[in-house]
Amino acid sequence: VEVLRGNVTIVPDKMVATRVGTVSIVRVDETLPAYEVAFSDSVAGGISPLTAADGLSVTVYAVDGDGNPSNALHGTLSRPVVGTVVSFNDLVIRGAAGSGQRLVFVPSWRDRCLLELVDLDCSMDVCCSSPPAFTIFPYSLLIASPSPVPNVYEGEGGPPGYTGVINLVQVDLTDYSGARMTGITQATGMSVGVTLSQRGSLLASSLEGEVASAVDQGRATFNGLKVVGLVGSDLVLSFREALSGLTVQSRPFSSLPSSLMLGWSASRVAAGAPLEDAVVTVFDSEGGLAATIGDDDTAFVYLYADKWDGAGWT
Repeated sequence: VEVLRGNVTIVPDKMVATRVGTVSIVRVDETLPAYEVAFSDSVAGGISPLTAADGLSVTVYAVDGDGNPSNALHGTLSRPVVGTVVSFNDLVIRGAAGSGQRLVFVPSWRDRCLLELVDLDCSMDVCCSSPPAFTIFPYSLLIASPSPVPNVYEGEGGPPGYTGVINLVQVDLTDYSGARMTGITQATGMSVGVTLSQRGSLLASSLEGEVASAVDQGRATFNGLKVVGLVGSDLVLSFREALSGLTVQSRPFSSLPSSLMLGWSASRVAAGAPLEDAVVTVFDSEGGLAATIGDDDTAFVYLYADKWDGAGWT
């Protein structure tokens, strides 16, 4: 008697997924580092290379920081096993950011895996492999308001009705399209700091107010920013997210003097006679000389004459 049996496929009983290479940060909407899934025999080690005809494959899915399956992963999510290593090199996370992100690689023969070989970072009833968790950062920072940053009066100075305070400066954490990533909350630990510089020189003591802000709903908000002890142009606010190192800078703006004083002693002059020299002194908000104004600021004082006609100046 001859008993005929169908073909039997022998599958690997061990798989290990690893990330290839190192990167400084992983950003949303940016291709992830490549991952390789290697197959072997848990006892003997190496195995004979598999072919497409074997019909075996590996699928990858994403898990968010709370351990929930995520639909944020895009790219080629399932690949055939050809050889002994499968590479995933076009994966992208879209619409999600934060820490604890994880990829899980599952073979098509998961129901035949040995329980003792299951990766403990995967669920215990599925054979899979999950490399270490990572953080997805926003793609970029954007100054949402005010844009551009306006010129301000130094300190608390300036004419009546004006202020030297820059309120409600909002910096958004955005995806590649520039949309704010509202899912980034304070729980991610992301925060943004701000510094002031002039022509490349950091001016740490010249900026007061809220110089650091936690990110909530994809936005960092700064209130009460003001320039103190510095009158001049080409000032720049630089914002930096602490964990990723992403930065954005404002357009240059100026810190304006608080007041001017004309020094000219003549009360009456003859028509056609030369006028004596007039001296204009520029003051900061503390009443001192605005000595920080220099040639690089290209600041000018314009002098013109008014005439009193009995009712007003013309």
